[in-house]
Amino acid sequence: MKTSIQRGRRGARLAAWRHCLVVTGWAVLAGPAFAGVEEGLKAYEDRDMATAARELLPLEGKGDRRATAALGAMYLHGMAIERNVARGLELLREAAGQGDSRGQSVLGFAYQHGIGVPVDFAKALELYRQAAAQNYAGAYNNLGSMYWDGEGTPKDRIKALEFVRKAAELGDANAWHKLGMYYDYGSAGLKRDPVESVRWYRKAAEYGIPGAQNALGIFYLNGDGVDRDMAQAVRWFEKAAESGHLPALNNLGDAYRMGSGVDKDIQKAIVLYRLAALQGSTNGQLKLANAYSNRWDDNPKPNYPLAYFWYLVLGNTTNSATVQKSSDGLTKMFHRVPSEQRAEIEADMRKWSPGMPEPVYSVADAIATPAPRPDSGPRASTGSGFRINKDMVLTNQHVVENCKTLTVNDLPATVTASDGNADIALLSVRNLGGDVPQIRSEPVRIGEDIAVAGFPLRGLLSGFNMTRGSVSSLSGIGGDTRLLQITAAVQPGNSGGPVVDGAGRVVGMVVSKLSWKTVNM
Repeated sequence: MKTSIQRGRRGARLAAWRHCLVVTGWAVLAGPAFAGVEEGLKAYEDRDMATAARELLPLEGKGDRRATAALGAMYLHGMAIERNVARGLELLREAAGQGDSRGQSVLGFAYQHGIGVPVDFAKALELYRQAAAQNYAGAYNNLGSMYWDGEGTPKDRIKALEFVRKAAELGDANAWHKLGMYYDYGSAGLKRDPVESVRWYRKAAEYGIPGAQNALGIFYLNGDGVDRDMAQAVRWFEKAAESGHLPALNNLGDAYRMGSGVDKDIQKAIVLYRLAALQGSTNGQLKLANAYSNRWDDNPKPNYPLAYFWYLVLGNTTNSATVQKSSDGLTKMFHRVPSEQRAEIEADMRKWSPGMPEPVYSVADAIATPAPRPDSGPRASTGSGFRINKDMVLTNQHVVENCKTLTVNDLPATVTASDGNADIALLSVRNLGGDVPQIRSEPVRIGEDIAVAGFPLRGLLSGFNMTRGSVSSLSGIGGDTRLLQITAAVQPGNSGGPVVDGAGRVVGMVVSKLSWKTVNM
């Protein structure tokens, strides 16, 4: 999702922590300067859309049908290029008319799913078959989905399996994932085979498909088709969670709640459940509500108002079993939350939607709320930052505001200057050492490749992390030109970290994120 966010919203939540930590870090991206269709198409296949856009955009309208098809797909889906469905369809029709298999397959996908055109299964099937005749792997995979669901053709899951297997043989990672599922569930006439399922899941997981990574983690968790290995289960859950995969966030939360493959930590579990819940996961919402309502080992005091809130949210689902769990939870919470507070919570629930923050309520004996009890001992929040000279670090103002103490890489730090409107804070740190990155003077371009460096979800996932993406817009909400929109994955903890270009020069700073990605110029 490539939408900018109003800054400062997370700042109010982070300010409640008593001790704060800013971790610095920056990284240099380097690589050859590509200049041609072959390099652009290779980058497209490698899912390096920023490089693909840089190399292919100059070729738009030059008559190369392969570049035309790839650019059509990128416009259609908004991959490293500002989304323009009409332009995408125009380019795809041009490429498909010239016999390009990618153009035929992606245009078929638009007709299958009604992207910019009315749903037309017959047209989708025709285009997929044209592309499959040229051995285009994605077309075989898409044909499999249409035969599986009976879209424009009688449902035939044996035929669907044939198409998906052909796509897998041709190297389609989504087909690898599907074959893993078919063997996992014994679908399409296959006998359940966990060993074969693990084989296909692993290929897709290593390619980077989050659903396959989560599934592989479950197989290690259960010792199904592989030796039980909780460390491996957690490893794959973490990889999928880093992409924001909701089931993986919940599974990783379960691992921390039960101490399976990691040290038991209820608070970390709650953080992960909350991340899933805020993005609309009913499973995460139920787990979070249960965590707030129960007296677990690490949570001697419940948070009944937030439990009541999340049980109310669950009551809006259409699944009867989930609604019943919501009702059971609300019954238990009803007399534990004062009537005047229930009215406030019910009003908040009616206004809430996925992507919005969790409400904050006054709770005398609260646990696991954004603001801990004064006698609960030091608590730390973390953010990222980067050096601008020998002893100065730049970060977000909302990362450090209202903190009792500050450290940068375990060294004492003080706030030298800050600007709440720009969400910038300058920290002074003695004897910090290390290199100082170059600040880029010239503006970035749409489609340019960038990387975000920092320490997301510190203490839950791995330490230093760098994610690649591209610049998708030169302004934020309301045309705010101080902001850029980027496609790189950003998680809590990235705030204040640098955004760097292909030469390692800083082009911006990560601001706060809920379910959007933003950089502050």
